[in-house]
Amino acid sequence: MKRKGRLIRMGRLSMKDWLQFKPYSSSIEGYDRHYLNLCNKVFDILNLRKDWFNKAAVNREERKRMACVLVSYFEDFMAEIGIWRAFIDYNKELHGAYLPFYDLFQYDPEYINVEDITYLIWHMVTKCKYETIYAPDFPFFSAMAYEIYNLLESRIEELPVLESYDHLLTIAEGEDFFEFKTKLFWFSTQSYLMGWEMGPLLEQDFGMVEEEMAGEYRPEIVSMAKYTVTEDYLYAKRCSFAAMNAPEWLSRIVRCPDEKKKEIENLKYRLGGVFSFDAIEADHFVFTHLKNGQTYRVLKTSFKDGIDIGEIGKVFYRMSLIKWEGEWMMTGGMFGHSPSEVDIKKEKREPVQSFWALPEERKKRLHESVDKMYRAFVELFGSPLVLFKNREELQKGFDDFTLHYHKKLGEPDPDFERKREAYKKEMAGKEGGLSSLPAYGSYGMFYAEGVGIVTLNDMLRPIDFLQKENITKDEKNDLFFDLIVNFEPIIAEYLLQTYGNKNFEFPLSHSVV
Repeated sequence: MKRKGRLIRMGRLSMKDWLQFKPYSSSIEGYDRHYLNLCNKVFDILNLRKDWFNKAAVNREERKRMACVLVSYFEDFMAEIGIWRAFIDYNKELHGAYLPFYDLFQYDPEYINVEDITYLIWHMVTKCKYETIYAPDFPFFSAMAYEIYNLLESRIEELPVLESYDHLLTIAEGEDFFEFKTKLFWFSTQSYLMGWEMGPLLEQDFGMVEEEMAGEYRPEIVSMAKYTVTEDYLYAKRCSFAAMNAPEWLSRIVRCPDEKKKEIENLKYRLGGVFSFDAIEADHFVFTHLKNGQTYRVLKTSFKDGIDIGEIGKVFYRMSLIKWEGEWMMTGGMFGHSPSEVDIKKEKREPVQSFWALPEERKKRLHESVDKMYRAFVELFGSPLVLFKNREELQKGFDDFTLHYHKKLGEPDPDFERKREAYKKEMAGKEGGLSSLPAYGSYGMFYAEGVGIVTLNDMLRPIDFLQKENITKDEKNDLFFDLIVNFEPIIAEYLLQTYGNKNFEFPLSHSVV
């Protein structure tokens, strides 16, 4: 379409598209326009392959986001922000290589690389499409990456550098936690790598909250529920980039002493649960966690101004605590109630989900108990993995182990038999108990060292596939799905080490290897 003699190109990226991954909402004169222009050039390169992208279910809007991510990667290098460098350094620490999948003989972690761009394109495509899996070394991706790399490298001497990222990522001594929290929110849901993935997921969760609570709850209750969901994205949710969460990743980027970086990383240890309200001090409210029995002095300033905390000893709160500047602080939603004695006892009996939250002496006892159980398991069955033909044999194997372990204790419990029968009755009707397993197929018990017993079903199939001399393509696909999706990594690793890995392959047709 022409207007006043000029070609108007439809569907170009706007400043709003570019700013979606920035920590500011208005463009900076003399800066953002240059990067937006570069985004549109990258977008042109992607659109030369729009037919392929459309077949791969990567639509125009997703290609716009892809262009913004790739140019943001370049901006990261130019401004020395550190997001990408933290990612590849973490890979190097874990796996001995800056990136998976690729030969990195000429890789320069201090510069932009074709492999970086190839990896980003592959990663984003695999997160957009749902039907076909593409190999990381699919030539289509690398050809595109070379073209984009040449474009970006040609602009290194021309584009401006923004110094405000240094201010954003500098954490001052004594910085207010809630000011820092805005930085954590930006990084986890809006930055160009983690935010590219987690931001849309958060919006999806918001939509689910609104749908489930529509018409039944007041708007402020819905807002509180969404606020609680957001807290998970700040502290706990792990993204597909090296499975890092926001505190782990951001702690590697911020400009501050190592002690503060460690404190930021430790924000992932958010302590949630039900707390009794025990006392009021000058600057703190005092609570006790019902499950671990520990007392916490929580800064009053972390609560909403003017909040009525209720009557000491009468009110219990479901809430979460984090530690900042050496002080415990309340974070997220806070829900008060007055439970019955039965409810309190039930809460105390439930296991603590976060092992790190237990007192040191209790952690030590649990470690010793789990180690002793592991030794007893291997002594009885001869291996960390034992197989059974049916559910009845599995149940008998579990009973034999509990009896064997009881006999290995230094001081056997005289009430053991009664407790064992009571436990069997409880597990018989409990969701996740042995009776909830299918009444057919093969089964296994695996003792994960340092963790505990995992019950497994349909165990003979993957073992058979691993040992076969010849295996079909469909069997390879099923084996890959079993080991990657159906089993915990520690179990998959044990099976591969025990039965061999010659039949375990990434089941792809679009690969050069």
